[in-house]
Amino acid sequence: MQENLIKEQFNIAFVRAISAQAGFSCEQNHPDINSEDIVILGEGFNSSGVENPRIAFQLKATSQKLSKSSHTLKYRLKKKNYNDLIKTNVINPRYLAVMLLPSIRAQWMEHGFMSSTIRRECFWISLQGREKITDQETITIEIPLKNKLNASVIRDLLNQASKRVIK
Repeated sequence: MQENLIKEQFNIAFVRAISAQAGFSCEQNHPDINSEDIVILGEGFNSSGVENPRIAFQLKATSQKLSKSSHTLKYRLKKKNYNDLIKTNVINPRYLAVMLLPSIRAQWMEHGFMSSTIRRECFWISLQGREKITDQETITIEIPLKNKLNASVIRDLLNQASKRVIK
């Protein structure tokens, strides 16, 4: 399998794991025509908004090195994905999630006695409402390193989606 597909599968597994940890299920889109690789299905939201909200993610991965002074992860996103993710007239809020992985695949995950550890992290950002690009093939997205994707964030994003609020 190509390296970028291996990274994508690893990211899918990670998002599925944190979604399960938060108590939610996922649907994977094949192919991801609308830049939605995975959709997380929310249940049990008793708000005046959407009872069973959904959020979608475009998943990417990179092995770039960050300096200790970095506050953002910079990722070059294709125009098609960017222009899909900026749309505001969609049912499911869409987010970009970029997994930062070690450059050596054997270091992505470590297995020990009674434990498994994923190396590095996944970061997320909403691009909804940004300006459309037409004159370039890629755009550099800066994702704040404080935007770590985890079970708590999944729960919060689904809660916001149930209230029709986009972060």
